[in-house]
Amino acid sequence: MEETIVSIIGGGACGVATLAELMVQLKISGKHKSTKVLIIEKRRELGVGLAFGTGQQGHLLNTQADLMGIHSFEPKHFSFWLKKNGEDNNPEVKGGNNLDQSYATRRLYGKYIQEQVNRYLNEAKEIGLVIEIIQDEAIDLIPEKGRWQIKLKNGPNRSADHVILVPGTPKPNNFPEFDGLKNYFGFPWPSEPIIKGIPQDAEVSILGSSLSAIDAIKTLTDSGHYGKISLFSLDGLMPRVQPKDESSYGRKFLTLSNIHRIRRTAWRKPKIKELFRLFQQEAENYVGHPIDWKTTERKGIPADQLLEEDIRIAKEGGDAFINIL
Repeated sequence: MEETIVSIIGGGACGVATLAELMVQLKISGKHKSTKVLIIEKRRELGVGLAFGTGQQGHLLNTQADLMGIHSFEPKHFSFWLKKNGEDNNPEVKGGNNLDQSYATRRLYGKYIQEQVNRYLNEAKEIGLVIEIIQDEAIDLIPEKGRWQIKLKNGPNRSADHVILVPGTPKPNNFPEFDGLKNYFGFPWPSEPIIKGIPQDAEVSILGSSLSAIDAIKTLTDSGHYGKISLFSLDGLMPRVQPKDESSYGRKFLTLSNIHRIRRTAWRKPKIKELFRLFQQEAENYVGHPIDWKTTERKGIPADQLLEEDIRIAKEGGDAFINIL
């Protein structure tokens, strides 16, 4: 039987999830002994990637544990892993005693991912599936006679019948003219260059105010930084505070049925205005009365005021905007 080669480019968390699902499909279909899997990853370790290779305890996942399972149809797999390993009192698990609704550190999640890597690599040996791990960087794909030539940065080209791209989030390149300047950092990951390159008393400007900006602040403050830190953002908004226990809500307006009804009766995709109108109906149904939508505007309000109000809302279980979405 002719061997089929499948290449997974990227060995981070998504690459591991891809490998796990691929192994399941190959074993069920009986193709595991006629298939070879190539995993191409430039880092020495599989699993952690750029997102979960951080050593900073202040870097938290932005999604609660019971939605972070590595398997797409088993979202609670990670929270089960936390319980199985007795992580109830681990300082790297935040949010109280309910592990399902907790927020773990990226570092702890990386440990979970690496355990899954080892498990599937061992299971591959047991079932006779050949997996080759190539520590290199794929820089180009060249179609050739129905197959793919994978050009590597350092090693010789490799061939594959199928290629799955899971390279993760690329480093932004918004200001290439600043690259190489010692006091400019184009990306907060990995965190070591920031820690080593910024004096603790230096004034720091961060472009953006989203979750990555919060991670950058945590990187600095966890490492003893005491200089002024300023955030610059087009909308001046920070991430919403998430409730520990979200209120359950069954949607009645913003549903797949209503969206399909628009497609079926108008013979077109729904317009953004139509989707937003469904969301408005949903939000007003949630609160039980009409909403003055002008009062929901958050732009122009000082961040500390918004944060105080967001904390209050989160403690009460969230509002329509958090729980419906």
